[in-house]
Amino acid sequence: MKSILLVDDDYVSSFVTEKVLKDNFDIEIINAVSNSIEAMVFLDEKDTSPDLILLDINMPLITGFEFLDWYKRSAHIGKTKILMLSSRLGGKEQKEYEKINDVIGFIEKPLTTEKIGKYMNSFVKEA
Repeated sequence: MKSILLVDDDYVSSFVTEKVLKDNFDIEIINAVSNSIEAMVFLDEKDTSPDLILLDINMPLITGFEFLDWYKRSAHIGKTKILMLSSRLGGKEQKEYEKINDVIGFIEKPLTTEKIGKYMNSFVKEA
């Protein structure tokens, strides 16, 4: 079973994401945090990395893009896939961060089974 860390500051969005994932895919949400700082602390305190991080882009304190800057310098690089979530996609930042090998895609919120299905179906089947 694949493990997921959910990072999203919007409670309703986080709730919907968890429901879509749990109802449709064979995954385990190991933690849901409300900002990038909590995600950094969680990752650094664990001996293992989650298989996937669902990361909101627009968050207070530290954005999802700033989290990726930290991630690129962390011990987790290459161990975890990242799927970016946002209510607004596009822009030069997205193109820059699409170049990070661990970033597998960008999904516009609100999350639906159809939007995440193309990523999750292949992700869950990976050995």
